[in-house]
Amino acid sequence: MDTEKTSLYNRPDIYDIHFSGKMAELLRKHYEIVLSNKEICTIHDCSYGTGNLTNELARMGYHISGSDLSKEMLSRAEEKINAENLKIKLTQSDFRDLTTNIKDKFDCVMSTGNSLAHVSNEDVKKVLYQMAQLIKKKGYIYIDTRNWDRILSTRQRFYYYQPFFKNDERINAMQVWDCNSDGTITFNLLFSFEKEKRIYQREELKNYIIRSKKNYWLMS
Repeated sequence: MDTEKTSLYNRPDIYDIHFSGKMAELLRKHYEIVLSNKEICTIHDCSYGTGNLTNELARMGYHISGSDLSKEMLSRAEEKINAENLKIKLTQSDFRDLTTNIKDKFDCVMSTGNSLAHVSNEDVKKVLYQMAQLIKKKGYIYIDTRNWDRILSTRQRFYYYQPFFKNDERINAMQVWDCNSDGTITFNLLFSFEKEKRIYQREELKNYIIRSKKNYWLMS
């Protein structure tokens, strides 16, 4: 039986496990509401990951590009793009230094997936400045982030998922959140994989949250 302990962002295969067609449908409805009646055609997601939160926009007809610091995530993203024959240009880039690697301008620049929480307050200012440099005149910045102030106040530790099934596997998952004395949060993602009612693999992945609000912002 195999047990691994590593960063979530080095394991795009695990990162993608929970994403489903139902979630894509909900994203479409969300984007239809948020982006309606706005002159937006070109969108860049500067925390693209494997594309789970952005590819639906390409299916909706927007011209999409993406960047991410993780080459593992982008490699997986490229596979998904090719599988659907989507037209999405990807660039490896830290979102604190976008303008070094990306020269185009966009109607909207996004940071999806609660990514800003992974950098310090000072670095958030850098990210916002870099995003602003990539938007066209009268363009938009879109950010989604969880309400970390509430999470820090409630200090809930355990988050459970319903078991789900993939082919002949049952996958069990839970999160254990550690609130650290310096105000950061470590969340541990625990997975077990079963076949024929026997666990044959366990995975423990870690992720770190540095700053504390899930809100959606669309700023012009």
